Amino acid sequence: MFASLEYRIKHAIRSGLTQLISALVAVFFIVAGLLCLLVALWIALADAHGAVFAALVTGGALMGLGLVVLAVGLLMRPRPLPPAPPAFPVAELVAAFLQGMQAARAPAPEPKETPEPKPEKD
Repeated sequence: MFASLEYRIKHAIRSGLTQLISALVAVFFIVAGLLCLLVALWIALADAHGAVFAALVTGGALMGLGLVVLAVGLLMRPRPLPPAPPAFPVAELVAAFLQGMQAARAPAPEPKETPEPKPEKD
């Protein structure tokens, strides 16, 4: 009983940590993308040449990658739990054995006497 509960707790912690890490990576990429887009906007306003295109592409790619990672982290479903390993029921096995021993040592019950049928009157 406790092994199954411990297993479920460990599984919940593991899946929670996986989602937390993927969300943190996604937030990092989104922030990096926003920073690149901000720099690109500044460069576009300052000078409308080749560096702007590179910054816009870099920022857009990081932003898109961050959104994909965030979507995967939010939509990822935990796998169903496999059945818990069966516990060896020592106490139940011993109780069943002792019950069988008591049943074998007990005297056999007396057969019930069946009443004789009454003769029918014609």
